[in-house]
Amino acid sequence: MPLFADARTLLLVDAPAGIAGDMFLAALADLGFDLDELAGAFAAAGVEGLRLGSEEAQARGLRGRRLLVDAPGGQPARRLADCLDLVARLGLPAPAADLAGRLFRRLAAVEARAHGTDVESVHFHEVGALDSLVDIVGAALGLYRLGVGAVYVRDLAVGRGTTSMAHGSLPLPAPATLALLEGLPVRESGLDSELVTPTGALILAETARPAPAGLAWRPLRTGYGAGTRTLPDRPNLLRLTLAEPLPVPAPPDGAPAPGGGPAAPRHALISVLRCTVDDMNPERCGYLMERLFDAGARDVRYRPLQMKKNRPGLEIEVLAYEEEALALTELLFAETSTLGLRVAREERLELQRERAEVATPYGVVAVKVALLPGGRRRAAPEYEDCARLAREHGIPLAEVEEAARAAWREREAAR
Repeated sequence: MPLFADARTLLLVDAPAGIAGDMFLAALADLGFDLDELAGAFAAAGVEGLRLGSEEAQARGLRGRRLLVDAPGGQPARRLADCLDLVARLGLPAPAADLAGRLFRRLAAVEARAHGTDVESVHFHEVGALDSLVDIVGAALGLYRLGVGAVYVRDLAVGRGTTSMAHGSLPLPAPATLALLEGLPVRESGLDSELVTPTGALILAETARPAPAGLAWRPLRTGYGAGTRTLPDRPNLLRLTLAEPLPVPAPPDGAPAPGGGPAAPRHALISVLRCTVDDMNPERCGYLMERLFDAGARDVRYRPLQMKKNRPGLEIEVLAYEEEALALTELLFAETSTLGLRVAREERLELQRERAEVATPYGVVAVKVALLPGGRRRAAPEYEDCARLAREHGIPLAEVEEAARAAWREREAAR
């Protein structure tokens, strides 16, 4: 599932010098994210004395962009509720606000686990400072504005040694940082230095996945975020690359797509994960489906079965692209009672598709447009838009759907 609805652009993370929140935000600015929008959001929320910008920087002869944050001193040690209240006052677009909230909740959960307390009692010390709040909120807003659908980590180096924090001297990576990095590939840099900060790890933990082998992509733009220190053996730069995902290669036989032409169905390879259970609480099925879709499943199906010992059971089938299959496999083992999964790779033909919006007497409705072989087009109104407008106007859902189809037909006739 894309990071934001219908966003398809990839963001590739190369961090041979590690990652910090300010480096990530600076790299987003280097890619074109407008920091003035972020500064304006904090000003509108009543945060006084914050100045935000960036400057060109050099690191071992390579250019990058360094974040400039001038924040008032004397900041309190904020709790989760304080951070969520700030996010609510910023007036962010809903998807960006949702991601910012998830970032703070994830951090609170990790800190609570590290300190053996509950999330409401956690005090954010270093990460609760205003400059760190800017980094976290800026990451959420910047990813949204740049239309990022997926974040992939290609290289992430960590340091060793110790660091001084509010709780004393701690080994690197710091406990919260290490917990956030669980599941991501890291490598030892050989440097006795903190290369990955809690804020940088948090952004990756909530948004990124390991780059799958064989990932095909076309680079669009590259941004570099500069750190504040000089490293002895490498440029202190974080590289972010916006990229266009390329189609999954055709099957080995090289057969052309049926129908020919730009609207021909595309070949894709998809993973099919199946398991059966006969001892799982049915109340967990709805939650499981939500988690699977959130983790990138293309489709989830439940089928009733009559299993051994005459027990009623359930077959769970999940469809996913290869890059999401590992995470979905881990989720099925964690959230179901199954002891084994069947995995198949199947060829699939996919109609090319695009999104459009049409104006109806009740409001704007998004439509999914399928490109059929031969050049014809077929549209289907988005259910969520139609249902919302039907509720707002107190009319049957079918009337809104038909109005959207009629608007689409008129638009097509004028093409």
